[in-house]
Amino acid sequence: MEGVRIAALALARVQHQQTECWDSQTNTATDRARDLLLDTLANRLGPGRVLLASMTESHIPQRAFVLHEPGSREKRPPNAAAARQDRPTLLLARPLPAEVVALTPDGPVHRVTCRGQTHDVLACCGPERIAPEWWRHRAPTRDYFTVQREDGRWLWLGRDLTSGRWHVYGIWA
Repeated sequence: MEGVRIAALALARVQHQQTECWDSQTNTATDRARDLLLDTLANRLGPGRVLLASMTESHIPQRAFVLHEPGSREKRPPNAAAARQDRPTLLLARPLPAEVVALTPDGPVHRVTCRGQTHDVLACCGPERIAPEWWRHRAPTRDYFTVQREDGRWLWLGRDLTSGRWHVYGIWA
C-alpha cells in the first residue's frame, strides 16, 4: 500500500490565489501567477525540492521526460509524436515482477498475478514493441500491454523478449 501523509507545522495566509486553470494557452497573467506559486513553494520547501517535468526526445517511456528546477531550462515545445502516446500516470521506479496467463506470447493477456494477488483481465491492448536506443545495447526489447483488471485498475505490463519475464511498469491513476 502506498500513500502520502502531509502535516502542516505552521499555517500562514498565501498571498496570491488562482483565478483560473492553467491550460496550454499561455498569457502573461497565468505565467506570472505560476512563477509566483513556484517561487513561493521553492522558498518554503528549499532548493531542489520543487521540480518540473519536461518532455524530451526519447521513445523509451522512462526517458521521455526530465525533471528540473523551475527556471533552470528554457521552455521547449513537446515532441508531438511523444505527446500522443498513451502512457501511465505513474511509471514505477522499480518494475514489479508479474505472472501472466496469455494464450500465445503475443496474444491478449487473460490473467495477471502481482504481489501475490491474481486478477482476471477485462480488456487488453497491445502489444506495443519498444526497442532500446541503438547505443544502449544492454537494455532489452520489450512488448508492452495495457490491461484493465476486473477491479477497474489499468496496468501497463511489459514482457522482456529475451528472457520472457513479465513486469508491471506503470499504473493509470
